Amino acid sequence: MRRRPAPRVWLAVAVALASTTPARAQAGDSLQASDATDALEAIAIEDDDADPESLLEHLESLRDYPVDINTAAAAELSGVPGISRIAAGAIVDHRRRNGPFASVGALAQVPHLDDAGLAAARPYITAGTSSSSRTQGVVGMARRLRPSATLRVHRRLETPSGYFGDDSVRAYRGSPLRVLTRLQARSGRNLVANLTLEKDPGEAFADNGLGYDHVSATVGLLSAGRVEALVVGDFVADFGQGVALGRRGGMGKGSEPTRGPLRAGRGLRPFTSADETAYLRGAGATVAPFPFVAVTAFASRRRVDATVDSAGVTSLAADGLHRTTRELRRERVLGETVFGGAVALRLAAPSRQLRVGAAGYRLRYDEPIIPTARPDSRYALAGAGASALSVYADARAGVYEAFAEVARSGTGAIAGIAGLGAALAPRSEVLVVFRRYPADFVSPRGAPFGERDAGQNETGIYLGLRAAPAQTVVVAGYVDVYSFPWLRFNVPRPSAGRDGLLRAEYQPRRWLRLQLQARAESADAGADATDSRGAVVGSLELRDRRSARLQAEFDASRTLRLRVRVEAVRAGAGHESHAGVLFLQDVRWTVISGVRLDARLIVFESDDFSSRLYQLESDVAGAFALPALQGRGSRSYVLLTLTPLARLSVQAKLAATFLEDSVRHGSGPDTVEGHRASEAGLQVRWEL
Repeated sequence: MRRRPAPRVWLAVAVALASTTPARAQAGDSLQASDATDALEAIAIEDDDADPESLLEHLESLRDYPVDINTAAAAELSGVPGISRIAAGAIVDHRRRNGPFASVGALAQVPHLDDAGLAAARPYITAGTSSSSRTQGVVGMARRLRPSATLRVHRRLETPSGYFGDDSVRAYRGSPLRVLTRLQARSGRNLVANLTLEKDPGEAFADNGLGYDHVSATVGLLSAGRVEALVVGDFVADFGQGVALGRRGGMGKGSEPTRGPLRAGRGLRPFTSADETAYLRGAGATVAPFPFVAVTAFASRRRVDATVDSAGVTSLAADGLHRTTRELRRERVLGETVFGGAVALRLAAPSRQLRVGAAGYRLRYDEPIIPTARPDSRYALAGAGASALSVYADARAGVYEAFAEVARSGTGAIAGIAGLGAALAPRSEVLVVFRRYPADFVSPRGAPFGERDAGQNETGIYLGLRAAPAQTVVVAGYVDVYSFPWLRFNVPRPSAGRDGLLRAEYQPRRWLRLQLQARAESADAGADATDSRGAVVGSLELRDRRSARLQAEFDASRTLRLRVRVEAVRAGAGHESHAGVLFLQDVRWTVISGVRLDARLIVFESDDFSSRLYQLESDVAGAFALPALQGRGSRSYVLLTLTPLARLSVQAKLAATFLEDSVRHGSGPDTVEGHRASEAGLQVRWEL
């Protein structure tokens, strides 16, 4: 068995660095929360299906164009990490009574915003003057456009088996490179023009004039007088709590328990992500004929991926991959047309706010969808289209907030979500959310809060709490109990589950932060059982997963931050139990001005797939990495960020996973032979 000396080296370096005399870094120092990855950690992602790309995109936009606390409305402020809707309302109320904030630090005077929340929000907010923050009209926006170009290249250094396959149906046709090119021009968050081009690993360069498999373009104008939104090209529609119309990939259950379940309902927005499925293509507009009324209309026409067999179209494909002959057969084979709109009434007064609205859409396919005959597909999307109509409302009065949305789909089923939040004390909040999405409620454009973001076949009740009993202590947690009234894929009976998290943070000094987190989930899963006649029948088994994390962050100086984490997990079903554990060491070092180094070493051991461990990694701006660690080994990466010029940034990342007990990484056509699997990425971003 091969030995790995790397952990000893890293541990020695960590011990040496930890002995450095700490400099008291100021609150809000770039070492504490300088990139969106730190904010994404608060989501507590622990599954393969998580896709935070749209949230990461939002955070990167906030970082580049911070929200002005002296002009932003409460709805915009509540989209900033660390600021709840109650805290956002308190900021607006304080500003109305006392005038503009002199600095971001002045937010410390606002109730319902503790030190931890302010530290999380700092990278994404600014305190401008009213004259510098107001929009100067469309012409003024156009004059302030900032063009930029981004080129990102990524590949696995060991070529997976899929590139050598002799099966023309399953073998990858293209190179192992992932290539993304983005051309963009922005004027703050008011005006954006975007062109995104992407090729996934294994895809061949397309013969479409641009060479890339995926092409997305959009132009969006926001907050221009009575025109609140105007989008042409690719866009998203997000209203109310997302039961009828919502955007997938938002925050969910995590360590911000009084914010995660809430949807912002941001209306029409230009789509600038590289996701290949979660968008509309066409045009839409939101206008406000009166200050308290907003009217929206939109139309979309695009071709989507779908699986087609002898029976016809059986399902839609959501991965956007076109690597093999089989995947190419489903590429953009089905036409989709969507029409929709919304109307909202908004009333505001000191310490009070009310929004009531309605939203709906009609979706048509060129050919009907005929689901498979599996029992769990009984209520799947079927026919030539779908539709949904909803009414929603949210209100805030002082330290209380309430929200609700009720929707009816084209099947006649009615779904809904409702919640109530309150500030129990100046630094304590509670949130209760109830949701009910029947199995026959079908809204393919919805994305409400839930155990799954499908908004179908789920009922649950959620309780979240966040409290700061002392200036240096924050305690947060949630409990979610849910059930699935109908069957799911590989789950042959109605099932249920429960999920809970508790996290405590202690910051005795500005340069030292300690965190303890525990999470537990129990859920029914499919299993085989034998009946009285000896026949094998579908049954359920209860599967448990429990994890605990202890973490310490230490600002050794103004240019050096260390993070140490120990995490353990135990998972099992019945009398079987499997365990996993890891040790993580992070180093963030600003070598000199314009040169930053992020590095990580993880040493891990996991019994099997059920006890795998997930750790979100720093990556090039706009991207994320969430490897699943299984077996016995180590993972490390180095991310170098260079800013040689004020408008030029270059990032390079090298990562590798080493397994002691296996000579294979991955499965199927993505299998890599050998103890080691490594990858490299490079991104160049230039603002013209």
